[in-house]
Amino acid sequence: MENLTKALGGPDIYIKRDDCTGLATGGNKTRKLEFFVANAIAKGAEALVTQRATQSNLARQTAAAARKVGMTCHALLERRVENAGDNYKTAGNVLLDDMLRLEYALRPNQSDMNAEVMPLADTLCEKGRKPYFISGGGSNTIGALGYAHTAMVLVYQADTTGLKIDKIVHATGSASTQAGLLAGIHADQ
Repeated sequence: MENLTKALGGPDIYIKRDDCTGLATGGNKTRKLEFFVANAIAKGAEALVTQRATQSNLARQTAAAARKVGMTCHALLERRVENAGDNYKTAGNVLLDDMLRLEYALRPNQSDMNAEVMPLADTLCEKGRKPYFISGGGSNTIGALGYAHTAMVLVYQADTTGLKIDKIVHATGSASTQAGLLAGIHADQ
């Protein structure tokens, strides 16, 4: 971020590269999935189940994590964007979902995705499978652990290199990333 720092006339800007986390082109969901998958394995699950939008990073990364540990992955994908053209339905994350053998079904925009996904998990149970449900966005206490851990690593890195961090800026959607960051920073003080 040296050039951006220069263009702004300071301060020094650093970036934590979640796109390099190594799971299906990366993203912030990988940090959450480390904890979800460990919990799923501890509970004897053999399938991961989630829900999100058509071009979901969570669905793509959950499918990759499932394949990595020998599980199947099932998802309901909501068509939240209605006029994006045909490529939106087949390219990007949907193409990667297909490559990762994500078993998914589409739902119309404005669906109650939490209500829609539970029968999917029930159907897997009826077939003798052991599903593990991951909430939309990975937004719950277990998902937040991924960023609590990240915050503690960040504090450690700053302390060992003498780097003073004044502000942390991040993207947000469902708020578990920031909840985890806050918890991790407070726990490490």
